[in-house]
Amino acid sequence: MAPLPAAAAAPAFLFLSPPGKLPGGKPRLKPSCAASTSSSSSSSSSSPSLAEQLEPLSRRLLHGKPTPTQHAPEPTWVNPSKPKPTVLSLRRHRRRSPSSHPSSAPLQPLLRAIRALPDAADLAPTLHDFFPPASPPSTSDALLLLNYLHPSWRKSLSLLCWLRALPDGAFPLDTIVFNVALKSLRAARQWPQAERLALDMLASGVPLDNITYSTLITAARRCRQFDKAVEWFERMYASDGVLPDEVTYSAILDVYAQLGMKEEVLALFDRARGSGWKPDHVAFAVLAKMFGEAGDYDGIQFVFKEMREVGIKPNIFVYNALLEALGKTGKPGLARNLFEEMTAEGVEPNARTLTALAKIYGRARWGRDALQLWEQMREKKLPADNILCNTLLSMCADVGLVGEAEQLFSEMKDPDLGDVPKPDKWSYTAMINIYGSSGDADRALQLFAEMVESGIEPNIMSYTIVIQCMGKAGRIQEAVDVLEAGMAKGLKPDDRLCGCLLSVVALSSGDETEVILACLEKVRSNLVKLIRMLGDARVGVEDLRVELKGILNSAAPEVRRPYCNCLIDICRNHGYPSERAVELFRLARHYGLYSKIHTRKEEEWSLDLRSLSVGAAKTAFDDWMKTIREHEEEEEALPQTFSVYTGSSTHKFAQGLATAVASHLEQVGAPFRASDSQLGSFISSRDDLLSWLHTTMSSPDVAMHDGPCSPNHSSSSEGFFFRNPNRSIEQGTGQGRTVAGEEEREREREQRGRRRDKMILAVLFSNSDGNILIERFHGVPAEERLHWRSFLVKLGADNLKGAKNEELLVASHKSVSIVYTMIGDVCLYIVGKDEYDELALAEVIFAITSAVKDVCGKPPTERLFLDKYGRICLCLDEIVWKGLLENTEKDRVRRLIRLKPPVEP
Repeated sequence: MAPLPAAAAAPAFLFLSPPGKLPGGKPRLKPSCAASTSSSSSSSSSSPSLAEQLEPLSRRLLHGKPTPTQHAPEPTWVNPSKPKPTVLSLRRHRRRSPSSHPSSAPLQPLLRAIRALPDAADLAPTLHDFFPPASPPSTSDALLLLNYLHPSWRKSLSLLCWLRALPDGAFPLDTIVFNVALKSLRAARQWPQAERLALDMLASGVPLDNITYSTLITAARRCRQFDKAVEWFERMYASDGVLPDEVTYSAILDVYAQLGMKEEVLALFDRARGSGWKPDHVAFAVLAKMFGEAGDYDGIQFVFKEMREVGIKPNIFVYNALLEALGKTGKPGLARNLFEEMTAEGVEPNARTLTALAKIYGRARWGRDALQLWEQMREKKLPADNILCNTLLSMCADVGLVGEAEQLFSEMKDPDLGDVPKPDKWSYTAMINIYGSSGDADRALQLFAEMVESGIEPNIMSYTIVIQCMGKAGRIQEAVDVLEAGMAKGLKPDDRLCGCLLSVVALSSGDETEVILACLEKVRSNLVKLIRMLGDARVGVEDLRVELKGILNSAAPEVRRPYCNCLIDICRNHGYPSERAVELFRLARHYGLYSKIHTRKEEEWSLDLRSLSVGAAKTAFDDWMKTIREHEEEEEALPQTFSVYTGSSTHKFAQGLATAVASHLEQVGAPFRASDSQLGSFISSRDDLLSWLHTTMSSPDVAMHDGPCSPNHSSSSEGFFFRNPNRSIEQGTGQGRTVAGEEEREREREQRGRRRDKMILAVLFSNSDGNILIERFHGVPAEERLHWRSFLVKLGADNLKGAKNEELLVASHKSVSIVYTMIGDVCLYIVGKDEYDELALAEVIFAITSAVKDVCGKPPTERLFLDKYGRICLCLDEIVWKGLLENTEKDRVRRLIRLKPPVEP
C-alpha cells in the first residue's frame, strides 16, 4: 500500500482527541456531501479511499475507554430509605415445599397415596401402579419424590430400593440420587443405614463426590460416631479428586475437638488455611469451645487473631462460644469486655449469652454485676428463659445474696409480669438451696411444701437439699419424714442422696443415729453394714477393704470421695476405734481418691485439704505428720518448707475448713502459722517442724486427738503418734522412754516393710508384635523379670486382638492383679499386689494413658510413641515412683516434667 501523504497524518489523532477539535486546538473542518462525492468519484480509479488508508492504523491504536459490548441499561429509581437487599441474606429464605413445586403437579396423586401409607410400608406396589414399566420415572421425578419423603427415612430407602430394582437402563442411578437419600438418613440420625448405603454405592461403582462425603461426616457427627467421621474423612482424602469443602472442614474440626485431639484440630486448621479455605463462624466457634474446655487462654487469643486476619466479625454463636471459653479459663474481666464489645457492634444477645455471662459472674463472685445485668435485661426487654433465671438464682446461692434471690423469685411468681418465666422445679430447688445454705431450715421446709402444693413435682436434688438442711439443723426426725414421704411417692434415692444420709449420720447422735441408719438400710444396706463393721474393733483391715471396695465399685465416681469423707467423719464423731479413720483414709488413698492432696517439690512439701471434710482433713494431717517422721527416721532429704492449704472460700455461708484446721493445729501445738501472702494457707519451716516432732515423741503431755471431733477416742498405736499421758514411763539413763513407744516403733517398721510388698510391681509398654518398648519393675527380682515379660506379652497376644482402644482387661492370681489395655498401637500392662488391686490399678492406668495421650496428642502409633519416648518416660516416673502411685493429675505431671531433660531411647 502507498504511504500516506503528510497532510493525511492528522486524522490519526481523531481516536485520541475530543470530537470537534484537533490536537492543536483548531476547529475541525466538515466537508460537504457534494465535495465528498465529487472527490471520491474523481479519484476512485487512481487512489484508495480514506477508510482503506486508515484501516492499518486503526489496528495499532487502543481506545481510551473500553468499548461497551451492549447498550447500557435504562436507569432505575432506587428508594434511598430502603437499601437494596443483598443476594446472601443473613436470614435464610423460606424454602418452598416439594409438593408445591410447579413441576410436582403431575406427581400430586402419587404423593397423596404415599402420604396415606404407614411409615414402614413397602412403596413398590404404589410406584408400579403410577409408573408402568414402559414409562419409568425421570431423574427429576425421583429427586422430587425423595425430597418429599425427606422426613421419613424408611420411605426414602423403600423408594431407592425400587429405583435400583428397575431393569438395567430404565433409570440411571447417579450420585445425586444417593446424596438426597443420605440427607434423609442424616436428618433422622440413622448412622448405620447411612454407612450401609455409602458402602453399597462403592460396591455398585457409583462415585462418591464431595457432597456425599460431607453428608456422611456430618451424619456421623450428629450421631456422635466420631471415630466413623474420622474414618470417612481419611477415606475422602484417599479418594482421587475429592477435596473437602467449608462444611466438611467445620464438621471434622468439631469431631476432632469432641475426641480431644487438639493437635489434629490445629494441624487440619493450618492445612486447610494453607489450601485457601476461609474459615466460617462454625469453625471459629468450634476452636473457641475446644480451647475453653482445655482452659487454654492462649488458644482463645489465637482465635481472636485468626478472625481478625480472615476479616470475619463474630456472630452470636461465636460470641457465645468465646464467652463460655473465657468463663472456663477464669477470665471474667475479659468476658465482660467481650460482652460490651458485642453490644457495641450491634449483635443482639440471646438467652444463652446472658446465661453464660451470669455463670461467669457467679464463679467470680461478682453477684452485683450479675444482678445489674439482670436489671439491664429488664430495661431493654432482652430475652429471658428459665435456664437464665435459674442460673441467676444458683449464682445468688453461691454468693449468698438472699434478698436479691427472693426479689427475683417473687418476680418469677408474679402473674402480671409476662416477660419473666414462671418458676419450675429447678427454680424452687435453687431457692431451697439458698435457705439451706443460710441455715434457715424453716423457710426451706416451707418452700418445699409450697412447691409440692403448687403441683410441681420435686426432683431428687430437692429432696437431697432439704434432708441435708434438716440434718445440719439437728432436726433428724423431719429429715426422715421428708425422705419417707418421697419414697412413698416413688422416689428412688441415688448415690448423692445416700451420701447426704451419710453426712446426716455423721452429724447425729444417740437414738437419732439409729433412725437414720434404719432409713439408709432400706436403700443401701451395704453402707450400713460397713458402718457396723467400722464400729467393731474385732473386724480386721482386710475385711474392711473388701467391703469398701464393693461399695466404691457400685458407686458413681463423683461420690466415692464424699463417701469416704463421711465415713471418716462417722469414725471420729461416734467414738469408733481410733485406727479406723486412719485405715479408711489409707484405703481411699490407695484407690486414688486422695491422690491429689500431696505435692512434693525440692523446696516445699504441701498438703491440700480443700476437697476433704473436717474429720478427713484432720486425719490427713495426722497421717502426713507420720509420713514426715518416717522420712526423717530413714534420713531422707526433706524440703525447707512445709505448707497446709485449706482454701479461702468467699462463700457467705462457708463452714470454714480453715478455722477447723487452725483450731486443730493450735490444739496439737503444731508450729504452722497462717501465711501473710495467701489466705487459707499455713506454713512451717523444716527446723521448727522436726523440733516439734522430736518434742512430741518424747513428751508425755500431748493428747492424741482433739475433743470436739471424737470425745470418746481411746489411744492406739494405729492413730496419730502423740504420746498418751496415761502410759507408764520407764526411767533409764536420764531420758524418758516408754516400752509401749518402743513397741510402737517396731510395729511401724514392720508396717513399712509390709507396705513395700503392697506396691505396683511392673509397668510395661510393648508393640503389637510383643517387643518391649518401656518397662519398670519394682520389687521384682532380676531372675523373675524375663518370666513376667513373656507372660504379659502372651497375655496380650491372646486377649488384646480386636479389643477397643483403652478397653480395660483384668487378670488376677491370688494377691497379684493385672490390668492391661491397648492405647493406639501400643499395649500397656500394669501389675499390682495386695492393696493395688484391679480398682486401684484402673486409676493408675487411667493416669498413664492420659499422660501418654497428652504427650503424643492422640492415641500413639508405635513410631509416634518412640518419637516421644523421653517425655513419656518422665511422665511415667512422675506417676509411679518406687512402686507407689504419686501423681494422677495430668496438668501436675506436665508441670513437673517441664524443667527436666528428656531421656533418650
